Amino acid sequence: MLYNAGMISNRILPHCSHDVEVRTVALVGRIAPETSVEPLLQVIQILLQLSKQVVIESKTHEYFQLCDYPSVALEHMCEHADVLISVGGDGT
Repeated sequence: MLYNAGMISNRILPHCSHDVEVRTVALVGRIAPETSVEPLLQVIQILLQLSKQVVIESKTHEYFQLCDYPSVALEHMCEHADVLISVGGDGT
């Protein structure tokens, strides 16, 4: 499913020809003075409710002080996560 705040409604992505089990999700947040941590925290809570492991990109981790979650450098994300979600400061 694909959705962001600017879309009128969500849409289903085409089905993959192979099943992929997503166990660990990496998150990257927009770093700017006007950026809110709340959308990022909402995504984290949803992922935890879905029993997913969460890792945070190191600059995002430091900026938002997300000390309860592991930090991973962007260049090493592929080694630690099955998928990456980028979260804008307005929830996009």
